Formats: sequence, structure tokens, C-alpha cells
Amino acid sequence: IFEYNKIMKPMMDFRNKSKLGHLFVKRKWKKIRSLLNTRAGINQVTATDSMGQNALGRVLFYDPPVDIVGKILDIEPLLSLKADQYGLLAIHIACFKGASSEVINLLVQHDCGASTRALDVGGNCALHLLVENIVDPKACRQIEPQKSKGASSHDDLSMPSEIHSSDSACTEMTMTQSAFNDRIKVVELLCDVAPEMVCHSNTKGMTPIDMLQEIKAEHKESKWERAEIVYQLLSKISIRLYKDAKILCEMRGRQSNVSSNNSVPSMVDSYGSSISSGFAHTTTAEDRMQCSHFGE
Repeated sequence: IFEYNKIMKPMMDFRNKSKLGHLFVKRKWKKIRSLLNTRAGINQVTATDSMGQNALGRVLFYDPPVDIVGKILDIEPLLSLKADQYGLLAIHIACFKGASSEVINLLVQHDCGASTRALDVGGNCALHLLVENIVDPKACRQIEPQKSKGASSHDDLSMPSEIHSSDSACTEMTMTQSAFNDRIKVVELLCDVAPEMVCHSNTKGMTPIDMLQEIKAEHKESKWERAEIVYQLLSKISIRLYKDAKILCEMRGRQSNVSSNNSVPSMVDSYGSSISSGFAHTTTAEDRMQCSHFGE
């Protein structure tokens, strides 16, 4: 499940070539605020390194205050939808690294939820990566600056050789209750904006629900209450989507039957035919709203 870490390694270019990058690593938020008000700071925000990484994606590795994220977006609004070479948007990094619900809500509101449906090269959406953070936040936190044996003028960002295994010492949840509650807010936010992503499979054929199920299956002797809570939440949404789609299909089927009997005006006949043909491809938010309470 945690092979995603292999492509999550932060790039060094941005950090090595900018003062802003160094301040991110040291979490010098006051100095960062001052720098962002200068021409030099603005130029560094708009820069992109050779790997496609930008200031917004970079700062999210270090749990930034929401006002810092907001300031960067004010300087360059399109950064939230700019992906690096791995297809990572800012929201992917924010979810994987456990950014606060305030920060993630800002990102979602900034681009009207467009980034919640974006996929990286592994087919992961933001919800996939948030689930990884919730079930194993300690592993996610391991992607931090560490001294590399070959490093000379700067620190290296090295990856753990094995993120998680059944023999690992970090099989218990390593997250405070308040932090978990904040993650739940993010889960609810993402599911409210893009509920269909609950059922989206990545390139390995894993949905966010599958990931939680696999964790529970591999660690039967451990107490995975929090994973179970998230699983139940996502399962309810998945069931709701299925019921809504089923009801909508039945409604369209009845409309199609009426149309075929020529007992309704041609305008209705055309409408029934068009929505019936489109159902196999997608169910819109408007459709879900129309049938969410149908039959209750």
C-alpha cells in the first residue's frame, strides 16, 4: 500500500536554489511572511524547478500556517493546479503530509474543488493519500530532511527503505485524537466535494476503501479503531452513491419505457433518450441531488 513513498521524495532543486526553500525547511514563518512581501520573494514563488515542483507544493511538506499558503496563492493563483513530474498537485502533498483541515479547505475552495479529482501518475486522488496518512502517519512523517552519507553542502531528503510491514514497530496508530479529528474533517470535506472518488481505483486497482480493508486484514491483532472509523465513513458514502445510481437508473428506465410507448410529447421522449444514453458514463452531482432522497 505504501509504495507511493517511492515517488513522494521531495526534490532538492527548489530548496538548493532559493532562500524561500531554505526557510521552508527551517519553518521560519515570520521571515517567510516578510520575504513574500518583497520582489525577490514573489519571484521565488513564481519559479518552478527542473522537476516541476513549485513553492506551494514545497511548503506543504512542512505543515505551514494557513496564511502562508494563502499568501502564496495570492501571488500565483494557478499554483494549486500545477503538477510536478509525478502528477502531484498541492492537495496531494497536503493530504499525504497531514496538512491541517484549514489548509486543505483553502486549497479546495481556491480551485472550486477541481484538484480533489486530479490524479497523480499512480492514479491516486487526494483521498487515497489522505487515507495513507491516517492509517500510518508516522511513515508519512519519515519523509523529512536527514543527513545523507554523501551530502556535503546541504542536507539530503532520504526515503525510508521500508515504510510499513507486519513486523514493523509502528503498527499502532501514531496520531493524537485532536489530529485524527482534524483528518476526519478533511475526509468529510473531500467526500462532500467529490464523493465519486471514494470508489475510484488507482493503477493498482485499489480504492481508498480497499486500502483501509487491506490494512485491517494485515493487522488483525492490532487496534485499528481509527482505520475502522474512516472505513465506515467511506463505506456509507459508497453505499449512498450506489443507491442513488440505482434509483436514477430505475427512474430513467421508466422514462424510457414511457417514451417508447409514444404516450408523451416528443420533447420528453428526446429528454428521456438523452439521459438514458448518458448514464452508462457518469452520474452528475445534479442527478445525485435529484434522487438522494427518492424512495426514503
